[in-house]
Amino acid sequence: MASYPAHETRKYEVVKAPGGWAVERGGERLDCFAAQETAIAHACRAAREDARRGWLGIVSTQTTPQEFHCYTPPETPQVAVRPYPRLVSSR
Repeated sequence: MASYPAHETRKYEVVKAPGGWAVERGGERLDCFAAQETAIAHACRAAREDARRGWLGIVSTQTTPQEFHCYTPPETPQVAVRPYPRLVSSR
């Protein structure tokens, strides 16, 4: 199991806010949603994207029941997808 230093980790929190449910990262409010499910889905999408970029993405919620989601980067670096070869003809 790999360990990730704090500078390689992005933590998102879904917290109750006056306007509904807020998504925060590092104490900064990123967005607010009326439904908690929408806020959790937004935070999870952001954490998954962070994981694709090599960060450890963590989502914790202040909902009932409390949830914790963890998205880990791939073990090997992603290989750039090569485009299909083009056939070119000359006359």
